[in-house]
Amino acid sequence: METLSIVEILSLQPSALSSLAASGALTLIVELLDNYNKELQAAAIRILYNLSLSIDNNSIKFASIWIPKLVPILRESSVAGTCIGILENLSKFEVARICIVQTDGCIASIVELLEAGSSKDQEHAITVLLSLCSQRDYYCRLVLHEGVLPALYCVSVNGTDKGKISASELLRLLMDVKSDDEIERRRSNGNAYAGHPEKSEKSSGKITGSFGRKLKMFFKKK
Repeated sequence: METLSIVEILSLQPSALSSLAASGALTLIVELLDNYNKELQAAAIRILYNLSLSIDNNSIKFASIWIPKLVPILRESSVAGTCIGILENLSKFEVARICIVQTDGCIASIVELLEAGSSKDQEHAITVLLSLCSQRDYYCRLVLHEGVLPALYCVSVNGTDKGKISASELLRLLMDVKSDDEIERRRSNGNAYAGHPEKSEKSSGKITGSFGRKLKMFFKKK
């Protein structure tokens, strides 16, 4: 732990990521994410967070491989906030956004944190989702598929000032995609998933009931 404490201090230096990668120490730190010793794991997460603060286009290649190892830890409340902070810092880069999308369970875990995390965690989660959804409609559909709308609406009404603004922006992006999808479905005059009704219902992200009415009223007020 003493060595990790020293590395944690050094990890705040702008050149720390490249130095640790060149020495091979970064690989050992990343491997600690799988460690059953929670103290060692938490120290590794803090180090990676510090390193993620100085990520650039040259060093993102070292950092994107962290993402699959962070997903399981996002469900652990004691370190979830630091993990989502790392993802927020990495999601500014396309390489990392692709990795987030391609990593099984990553978007779902972010949505779960949005639903149950602290106000600060919710802000970070929405920022990551915004980084994805502002780039491609396909990413919006993946986020919609995870049933994010109720949690987003809740934050837009009850969250912090920053959370409300970010949630409202993300809701608009997602609803624009839903509107485009609805127009396309009407043009095609049929359900593309007619043979799989359960898949169709989830993929379309259809909003029904009282929540649907609340969401419509929300956008009318805006």
